[in-house]
Amino acid sequence: MRGDGLIDLEAVAVRSYIAEPERGQRHWTKRPEAQRAVYHNRRRVRGARGQRLMRRRGMYVERAFAHLYDTGGMRARDAARAARTPVRPRRSSNRLPNFR
Repeated sequence: MRGDGLIDLEAVAVRSYIAEPERGQRHWTKRPEAQRAVYHNRRRVRGARGQRLMRRRGMYVERAFAHLYDTGGMRARDAARAARTPVRPRRSSNRLPNFR
């Protein structure tokens, strides 16, 4: 989330626990209020409660995909392996078999 959204959340006294991707070094010379809001959010996310919330969020996301797997307990490495496995294209049902 960009700094603008975090500033708005701080203005209404909402404590954010929003994960952000690794973006590299940021330049805050023109926006110190955005820097403060983003750094406060990062501190909360990396704390014990933030980590607990992220794990809880992950459980809900995994549960949403449980219908795709047998038990819903498929590990990330297994899902990655399944994604790398090439899928053979299905034959079209309107083609006749090739009898040579």
